[in-house]
Amino acid sequence: MNKIRFQYIFFAFALLLGGAIFLLYRNFLDTEKFIQELILKESLHDLHQTTQNMKRHILRHIPPKEDFYLYLQTHPEVYEDIKEDLEIFIIDKYKYIYLLQPLPGGRFRFLVDTSKTDRAIFGELYTPLDIKEYQSLVPHYFFHHDIKGVWLTYINPIVVNKKIKALIVIDFSMEQAHLIENALKKLETFLGRLVLLLLSLIGVMLLFAYFDHRREKKIQKAYTELEKLNKELERRVEEKIKEVRQKDAIILNQSKLAAMGEMINMIAHQWRQPLNAISTSAINMQIEAAMGTLNAKSIEESAKMIQEQAQLMSRVIDDFMDYAKPEKQKERFNLQEAIQDVLTMIKPQFRNHNISIIVDVPEDLEIESYKKDFEHVLLNLLSNARDALDECAKESKVVTIHAYRIGQKTKIEVKDNGCGIPENIQERIFEPYFTTKEQGKGTGLGLYMSRKIVKEKLDGDLFFVTSKDGTTFTIEL
Repeated sequence: MNKIRFQYIFFAFALLLGGAIFLLYRNFLDTEKFIQELILKESLHDLHQTTQNMKRHILRHIPPKEDFYLYLQTHPEVYEDIKEDLEIFIIDKYKYIYLLQPLPGGRFRFLVDTSKTDRAIFGELYTPLDIKEYQSLVPHYFFHHDIKGVWLTYINPIVVNKKIKALIVIDFSMEQAHLIENALKKLETFLGRLVLLLLSLIGVMLLFAYFDHRREKKIQKAYTELEKLNKELERRVEEKIKEVRQKDAIILNQSKLAAMGEMINMIAHQWRQPLNAISTSAINMQIEAAMGTLNAKSIEESAKMIQEQAQLMSRVIDDFMDYAKPEKQKERFNLQEAIQDVLTMIKPQFRNHNISIIVDVPEDLEIESYKKDFEHVLLNLLSNARDALDECAKESKVVTIHAYRIGQKTKIEVKDNGCGIPENIQERIFEPYFTTKEQGKGTGLGLYMSRKIVKEKLDGDLFFVTSKDGTTFTIEL
């Protein structure tokens, strides 16, 4: 919008500039005309004053009734007097000054010629090219050209009794005026070309501005369409994100259900021994009662043992309840203690599966993270290691937990000595719902959720290295 407004301002400025240039040119033309008229006016004024002075002097010598030519023939002193008077007025710009007498038939006779060069002889006949120019009873002028330049011929008639007795003729050189006029013409031509050039430039600039304006409109249109497309893409992305979140929510829910099943399975393993002990104690009491050997001491011992086993089962519930509680903020915890908390829950299963656990973790190694999420991931990795060892026929089954720090990074490795991950499925093990277990024995969400938790919640990474001698999963924080 700002650029479009700037273009409008530029258009207005260009039009104002063009108008100013045109007015300047018109003003120059008016000034040129004024100068030309002023030069002519002053020249005519000087010529009129000069010829009027000559006329007054000549009128003193003209006889009212005699022929002026004959009078001058018979009175040479008068001729010389008039000639001297006329010669007084000869200057550079009044190059030709002469006195003519009109004759019948449109011819004229030279009475006095005071020209600087090419003087006519007294009485010499003269026939002008345009006789009408010499027949006016009032002062008048006309222009003519010759090889010597431009001339203004000024004629002031000497009228006696409404008849022209003689004509005072002055050829006035317009050379200076002509030079000024030529200079003004050249300047006019230059200014005209300059005006045309400036107007052409303004036209070109306006043309460019017009095309630029069209280009801007196209860009604006493309931008609007792009913005519309972006909004549509944003809407689609939001829809896809919503779908992904819904899928993630479903996966998370399924993962929780799977974890709950695994937890119930672990609780069952933890409770089996106490329940067996309680059941055995109850059977013993029934047998002793039937045999009549039940006494207060036996009852007290059985009650104490049952109470201890019940407390053990209660602690198991507390441990699993504490493990399942959600976390809202990070905490600094000892890595070895967190690993032992997980092993407490999973060891009974490992004993039932004849799997040994080796823990190689420094006692003072601490990290700052979400403890329950870390334990959840570790529990998933241990469960996967247990299942992998169950599927591999080996006499000695071992899982090693090794933790160490390198610089700012802490690495926790869970290594089993199983048969490794087949090459054809290695790229898919972190995909959701991918599992190699029989239907009903696995959801394919453990590793997917573990990696998701490590990357998004613990700000780390989870990767593995596998071979025919086993697999190592590494949590890098």
